[in-house]
Amino acid sequence: MKISSERYKRQIILKEIGESGQSRINKSSVLVVGAGGIGCSLLSYLSAAGTGTLGIADSDKVDITNLHRQVLFNEDQTGESKAESAADNLKKMNSGTEYKIFNEHLGKLNSESIVSEFDIVADATDNFRSRYIINDICVKLGKPLIWGAVSRFELQVSVFNFENGPDLRTAFPENLTAGNVGNCGEQGVIGPAAGITAMLMASEIIKIITGAGKILSGELLYADLLTSEFRKIRIKSPELVNLNPSG
Repeated sequence: MKISSERYKRQIILKEIGESGQSRINKSSVLVVGAGGIGCSLLSYLSAAGTGTLGIADSDKVDITNLHRQVLFNEDQTGESKAESAADNLKKMNSGTEYKIFNEHLGKLNSESIVSEFDIVADATDNFRSRYIINDICVKLGKPLIWGAVSRFELQVSVFNFENGPDLRTAFPENLTAGNVGNCGEQGVIGPAAGITAMLMASEIIKIITGAGKILSGELLYADLLTSEFRKIRIKSPELVNLNPSG
């Protein structure tokens, strides 16, 4: 990627980033699993920031019911591949980023080969079966996992498997794959909740890449947009299991 100092000057003037931090962003590679409500905004911010390589993994197609929160797509793309449509639109935002399309669902058979290509993984999926698979392969390969979940007006964000920090199974040891946790299609979701989740995740990714700030490891950030309440909950706190997270 050819680095444009003018393009990224508003990031570069931040003392926590600077030229060296921007260079690291431009050389970084991030896999975003799920191009839904969270994934669309997350991909947009990472592309705009100048991420060197963005992986987009999603096997679904764009549906009209997605458009109120999946802001990367437009009406003309209804019925098209999410991964391909996302890449097409992101290329118009930043042609300097390399986009790798994985028009497939990440499962036990293909996750290792895909995840191994990237420095950082972001989980923007909508079910715990996929989340556990992604977590386990990140633990195996030593990849930091940025995790976000949203349902109704609530959201949760954390960073797992970062510098010997806890992983997803530490936070949610109970097997939640049996259908006892709903998703957005069942419970509903307000669009801005997905967008805020994505922005928080993007911030954590940029901090990890540049070494800026304190990483949200060992804690889960919870927000309720109906009450404008934000709070941090320590991983393994008894309070954590009552949040009933979904995607």
